[in-house]
Amino acid sequence: MPQERPGRDLPDKIGSGDGSMSSAKPIHRKRLPGDPELQEAVLAGARELYAPGNDFGVYGFGIGSKLARGRKIGYKSLRVFVPQKTKDPATEIKPVHVVWKGKDLFFLPDIVAKGYPYVNNALRPIKFSGLHPGAPIVVDYQYGGGVACILTKDDSRPTHLLTSGHLFQAPGNDGKLPEVEVAAEWEVSNDPYPIGYLEANLLDSYPSNPGHSIDAALVCLNNDGVDMAKEPFEGPTLREPLSSDAAKNTSAQVYLPTTNDYSGRVRIEEAFIEKAVFYSDVRDEFIVEKVLQTETSVTVQGDSGTILFQEKPDGNDEYGGIGICVGGRIGVFEPLDRAIEALNRQLPYNVTLWRKSR
Repeated sequence: MPQERPGRDLPDKIGSGDGSMSSAKPIHRKRLPGDPELQEAVLAGARELYAPGNDFGVYGFGIGSKLARGRKIGYKSLRVFVPQKTKDPATEIKPVHVVWKGKDLFFLPDIVAKGYPYVNNALRPIKFSGLHPGAPIVVDYQYGGGVACILTKDDSRPTHLLTSGHLFQAPGNDGKLPEVEVAAEWEVSNDPYPIGYLEANLLDSYPSNPGHSIDAALVCLNNDGVDMAKEPFEGPTLREPLSSDAAKNTSAQVYLPTTNDYSGRVRIEEAFIEKAVFYSDVRDEFIVEKVLQTETSVTVQGDSGTILFQEKPDGNDEYGGIGICVGGRIGVFEPLDRAIEALNRQLPYNVTLWRKSR
């Protein structure tokens, strides 16, 4: 049976059900109780059972509202994300086994199929388009992603961009952020050049507030980046961050850096995902909490960091920003309003959306 990780205060024991069990009769559950310690134990068991390269095709998991025929039915469950549902017994997804207060509990996964949008970055050349919401960027000249929004700290000029935190390596043992350049271009055919550097990563610098891991990174623009952000662009013009609570159960769009175009409309689920575990090429594991998810995924690998937005009722090609793309293959988004609020609590200055017109 898998062993407990050292230093973790977990109940009794955890596992996939293949090891020793208590003498009590096994109990199979679909409903996940609200006890935080039990939920952590279930996630720990899921980490072992659904580790990268698992036999079930699971590429992410978390705790959220149970869905039936695409609709929330009112209780929490262990959600696992797969490309496609199957009835093949050979690939049946096993439940997570937790021994809890002398009882053998097996939590049945709520399987959420998100399709096959995966595209290998190495085989797809990036078509740069400047700096704007949804623009492609490259981190450390290796990892492609997108811009959520352009920010300013003094209203006179663009000073920063916001993207996903998981595009960057974690700090070293000294606690310092990695010295990483972010590159872009405004001519499609040209090679990218440095436009800024990582200034803050809320995925690493804001976990001191339990329950609020935030997948957002702030990039300070250099002079070339400032000039590029002032240029005309094709993406959405953001005027304000919208309330993530109000955005639930409404339709929205994504600007896709992998296609340089607007997605079709997608509906945002009516409940947050309470907690989810994902993996990236840059860091083995990262955790997000209280995040939005669209009912269908229109994003692919390489779209991380881009913007989920809604057209404002008054039109005029102006939009409200809703979320930062966390899981390109899954359609999960970090609330934009929460990320900007967290930055402004941490930074010695305030940042707001840069409101330059086209």
